[in-house]
Amino acid sequence: MSCATKATTILLVLAALTCCHGSTPRGKKGDGECKLSDITVSLVKTGKVIEGQPQSKVTISNKCICPQFDIRLRCHGLSSVETVDKSKIVAVDRELCLVAAGSLVFHDTPVVFTYAWKTPQSFTVASAKHKCALPS
Repeated sequence: MSCATKATTILLVLAALTCCHGSTPRGKKGDGECKLSDITVSLVKTGKVIEGQPQSKVTISNKCICPQFDIRLRCHGLSSVETVDKSKIVAVDRELCLVAAGSLVFHDTPVVFTYAWKTPQSFTVASAKHKCALPS
């Protein structure tokens, strides 16, 4: 292979890497760029009924590559007729709930819990902190 062919191949590989770089998750390691919108909350009915109330499954995901912690959701007390796993979510006051006991929630490792109540609850992200390794 000639030097010109090798150089062209290297340039094409670098161009492909640069092109695809933008498709990585937000908050690439070291850049400290996480936003509240990177935390998503989805709610689906499981189809189960607990003490006459429909059960829902809540999934809290971190779409930022950096771990996030001290995630607080507006939950208005988290009413449920079934016991909710307090290691996943716990009400800290009449408005806010703390996710995963304040521990790190990693990218693509969601926190999942179920609850049963007569009406679906709204869970909106109120606050969070992130932890990224900053370049030295």
